Amino acid sequence: MDEPIDLDNPNHYQKIDELTAQGLLDRDAVLYKLTRRICKFGVIESEKELPHLRGTFDSLAVEENGIQVLTQSAFLSFLESTGFLSPSMREAGALVYRSLLYLSQYPFHHPIPDSLTYMGLLRALAWTMPGRVRPVHEACRWSRSRSPADSRRQFFQSLATARDGKSIPFDAEYAKAQAQRRASDFTCASHDCGDLTFPKTNYDDHGDEMFHDILDALFSIQPQIVWLVPSPRDYFRATARKLASDERLHDLSIPQDQFRAVVKLLMTTFFRKPQVPVQQLVDLDHVVDCMVGPAIQRPDIGITWDMYDQAARNGMPMLVDGLMRLLTPFYRDPEDKYYTLDIPQSGKVATFAVFAQMASLRILAVTRELQQYVYYDLRTTSLTASTIAERLNAYPEAAIVLLLSGKNSETGKKTIFGYYIPRLAYGNTPFLFQLSDIQDSFRGNGPRPGHELDGGELVIGQRGNGAAVMLRQDARRAIVSHNVSDQFQPMYAANTWRGDWQIEFDVEEIEMWLEDGDTEGATIEGDEGQ
Repeated sequence: MDEPIDLDNPNHYQKIDELTAQGLLDRDAVLYKLTRRICKFGVIESEKELPHLRGTFDSLAVEENGIQVLTQSAFLSFLESTGFLSPSMREAGALVYRSLLYLSQYPFHHPIPDSLTYMGLLRALAWTMPGRVRPVHEACRWSRSRSPADSRRQFFQSLATARDGKSIPFDAEYAKAQAQRRASDFTCASHDCGDLTFPKTNYDDHGDEMFHDILDALFSIQPQIVWLVPSPRDYFRATARKLASDERLHDLSIPQDQFRAVVKLLMTTFFRKPQVPVQQLVDLDHVVDCMVGPAIQRPDIGITWDMYDQAARNGMPMLVDGLMRLLTPFYRDPEDKYYTLDIPQSGKVATFAVFAQMASLRILAVTRELQQYVYYDLRTTSLTASTIAERLNAYPEAAIVLLLSGKNSETGKKTIFGYYIPRLAYGNTPFLFQLSDIQDSFRGNGPRPGHELDGGELVIGQRGNGAAVMLRQDARRAIVSHNVSDQFQPMYAANTWRGDWQIEFDVEEIEMWLEDGDTEGATIEGDEGQ
């Protein structure tokens, strides 16, 4: 167990006073040092990406008050010219530009600049890459490991232009408890879920998560000498208070229409340059409704941090990937084949928009190697659940995606549930997911296979424990149960915020996709197009 950190060492306070007197801990100095660290750790790769970014910026920048800047107009025109931004989504592109303005001066909340300098653009792009940017914040016993919730919150804050949270009663103890939980949560699907060595809360009597963001930055940018212990993070609290704004995370909110517009845009660029015109994505609006629905928990106000995090943790953990890929032409040649993401041809259930949904859930198999394995139209074809079980077990090392599509037996709403089995070599656990009429996932706690044939029914998960899907013997009806109150070490965890529920839906289509080392001819003869 680590020894307690001495918070009464006068040498650390003297060091911080000296840094302050030299101006090395003021706002501009912090941003400059963060930029240096971003370059040091190669967040934007120095050999190809950084020169390309410099060239792109120089070609687009105009001079304002003696400084070269990238304006919103130039930003939008560039993305349109590269084919990454449809003219019909220009307003959503403007919201993304505003998000980058915020990220360019993160961890500070105010003032937000009017345009992007080169250094500001570099920082903003870096913060859209959670997996790459992790080393910029120093994780050690004198500081803290930043959790995936920090990345989700950073993206939320960049979109939060309203203050509807002020209308919601504030419970400080509840907020602290939630911050403590999130600070220790490294089990969710995320690029930055690996380092839980030094989890510590980032909300206390001195300030909320936004205050602690500044603390994290101050610790990380302090000059360090290899043989000397750095000044611990807590010694910087007085400095952080001077730099922090009066904004509270609880007050922030994203207007519903703005969030929907941004999500719609990001779904079109989840595989970088859109390969299908937006006008041809007939199910895109429905997909976006399914994604944003869980975050809109009150019709009269915008989306607060608690609402967003409940929906995003499992429901769209990789949403920021769409933002990162929208912005790739700024630092990569859009025509670079090495950097192109190819995806499979659309199926009957798995359309382009549905593939983007699955990718936002971190279904890693959504690549060009993914092939349609089988498709059944239950409205015209007889089938048994045991046949589906056989198909699932036929490739014990391959990645498999199972999609069950139909209509809710009670409401008639379109319903899609899925089951993802990662490739055995990945070492990841299978999980259940929901794509319609809302998007969510139920993360796995055990190895493959995570399903069984029980009494002629295909059971994915455990009956009555956590989340489970039961496909009836004739495969024409499925029951989905979601039990929070009684779950104990479930195969697939139910999400607490959604409570207990059960639905039945009439299955109309079943589609399976396969990614294997050798999938040539994997589609079974006679199954295609039935």
